[in-house]
Parts: sequence; structure tokens; C-alpha cells
Amino acid sequence: MTKLEYALLFVKNGISVFPLRHRGKEPESKLISGQWENFTTEIPSISLLERWLSSEWQNYAVVCGWENLVVIDFDNMDYYNIWMLWASTQHEIIRYACETAFKVKTSRGVHVYVRTLEPEVNGKRIKKKGGIDIQAQRKYIVGPGSVHPSGHVYQAMNEFILPVVMGGIDEILPVELFPLIVAEPETGTMPIVEFPPINTEYQSDDPFEIASGT
Repeated sequence: MTKLEYALLFVKNGISVFPLRHRGKEPESKLISGQWENFTTEIPSISLLERWLSSEWQNYAVVCGWENLVVIDFDNMDYYNIWMLWASTQHEIIRYACETAFKVKTSRGVHVYVRTLEPEVNGKRIKKKGGIDIQAQRKYIVGPGSVHPSGHVYQAMNEFILPVVMGGIDEILPVELFPLIVAEPETGTMPIVEFPPINTEYQSDDPFEIASGT
């Protein structure tokens, strides 16, 4: 799938996106006419998406928090593999959520996309650098199909499924296995935005990052 096709898929599922710089993680200010935070309360139109991404030149960001979207950012493949091994030993509901959750291979690890019943808080697990980030409120991640500054393509690993985790993130990311380092204050829920049915910051330790995104 192309960047535009993925971006349309997110928007049709009630999740906002916005353009980033070519092979970058920074918001493309010339295209969004303001601050990226506007997209925590607005969903772009189909015509805007096509204008932004039809050329495949721009990267794009997915805004966490919409529809209680949470992205678990494994910045280390070892932790991701440990998590998947743990998930394989759990009961069917937990195993299903972990195994079917939409996953995107990043330059160093994996983004895991899930939804929760209640808004989650942002946080870090294991350690501040090279650990696990919980991106949940007023944060964004680089969308699949985009290109990392290193040249790595953010590649989807499975089907686009956003399972709902009934008991919250701790249910599928146990603190006993992945200790909490720091949690950020909850910023509240994202509003529900209506759009036509036929249309539809986060900070990391990456040396390429300037402001936010991963």
C-alpha cells in the first residue's frame, strides 16, 4: 500500500494524520498552515490528504489518542521479541490482541497499534533510551510507508487491525515484565469529529529527530 492509501485508512477509522517533511519526522509547516497540534482536534479531508500525499514525496504522521489509539513503540527488537514470546503464553484474548495488532517495522524496532476503552497516559518502560515508549495523548508517530532519514521504510508487518484492549495497556504490556519508568499526566480524551463517510509529539532518543515523531 502507498502512503496515501494508509493515511486514508487511518482517517476512515477516525484517526487523524498530517504531513511530515520528506524523509523526515518534523511537521511540514508549509502544508499544514499552523501547528501540528491542530490535528489532535481535526481530521483532514480526503482532498487535503490527496494534495499532501499523492506525490509520495512527503512522509506523514499518525496522531495518537484518536479513538483511544495507543502505539507501543518498541525501540529495541529484543524487547519486542520478549513481548511476543510472553504473549504466546497468555490466554486467548490477550494473545489475540498482541498477535493481531497492526505492527510496523521501524528503523530499530516495531510500532504496535492498539486501542483502549479508556484514554491511556504517555509513558516509558524499561529505560529512558532504547526502551519502550507508550504514545497515547498529544503524540504522533511516523506512519507506515514513510521513509526514515536513514533510508529505512516504515514497513507494515501484518493486516490493518486495531484490537481493543479491554483492560488497558498494562493488560498486554505487564509492568512486572516491563517496569514503568515515567508516566505523563493524562490530557483527556480526543473529541469525536464527524466527516463524510465517502471521504474520510512524540519525542524519542533518535539522533535524527528534531522535535517529535519516531
